[in-house]
Amino acid sequence: MILAAVVASASGCGKKMWVMEYPDFYGPQLKTVAVVPFDSPPHPTAGRMLADRLADALRENGTYRIVRPAALPEAPLSTTRPADEEEALDRLLDHLRERGDVQAVIVGTIDLFRISRRDYYYPVRRSAYWGHGYRGYRGFGYGNGQPYYCDYEHYVRSEATVAADAAIIRVMDGQVMHVAPAMLATTVSEDSYASRGVAVTLLDEAAEHVIERMVDEFAVVRKRIGINPDHALRTARGEGERDWLYEDDFTDTDTKALVIVRLPRQADRNPLRITVRREGRDAILAEESFTWRSGQGAWVMEFSPAALVDAGGIGEYKVRLYSQGEEALKRQFKIRRSRLR
Repeated sequence: MILAAVVASASGCGKKMWVMEYPDFYGPQLKTVAVVPFDSPPHPTAGRMLADRLADALRENGTYRIVRPAALPEAPLSTTRPADEEEALDRLLDHLRERGDVQAVIVGTIDLFRISRRDYYYPVRRSAYWGHGYRGYRGFGYGNGQPYYCDYEHYVRSEATVAADAAIIRVMDGQVMHVAPAMLATTVSEDSYASRGVAVTLLDEAAEHVIERMVDEFAVVRKRIGINPDHALRTARGEGERDWLYEDDFTDTDTKALVIVRLPRQADRNPLRITVRREGRDAILAEESFTWRSGQGAWVMEFSPAALVDAGGIGEYKVRLYSQGEEALKRQFKIRRSRLR
């Protein structure tokens, strides 16, 4: 049975920024993860194949040190864990506790692993000219003053489908840390001939799509996420009763202004950097580094427009937000001379 789960969608739109996306369950104490062969009712060897490839992909990702299925003594374990598998899971966890270097284990179930094919015949018209005479069969005729005959093109439509779900279990107490939502991948090919090689390639591609999504669920991955620039980076005079008092026009007598940063959940735990520069100049007049926490609502940096004028003069300024060593967002504001002077 495919496990169901609610997948949180990425919030924001309009701009993209690079972040390292951390699974909710991840912590620095999670260093080594084992992968066991998946339970695979549809195919006798697919469970070991998918587990091996997931282990390779996680090792390449680099978040954890990986213990491959070949290094484990147990038979496949499914995510649903019927009663006859509870004892096998307990033995596996006992074995990993004795090793002492594994903090979690990934188990899974392959629900679909199949290839299907259909034959299609499409009618086509072909020129009836053949050498110095006419050639025709299956309905000889004329079209636009030219002789033709009706023929058929034969196509084979192959479709591969792989569906799997997985869970990561803490070795210390056997608690399920995270259940990845059911992942379904289908690849389709339309060829003029049938080939076993096509079927194998399609199954391979579908399995690879499932593995990529599992890595996204279980590991720290670098991603481009969508953000709304009008929400993510703003300048303000202060905080009102219901919202921030947004402002991008300050005077040289203002001693307090704010930079407001608000980002989606996917940016959680990412180190970020804010800089303020005079437009067209390289010198950084104000900056601060911080780590975004998704539960904090907003991160605020205070600066003084009057102090910026002392260093950069009257004119346009830009606030820049950096993530993963790249500029992710920028916001322009200006400081003008006060009429009170």
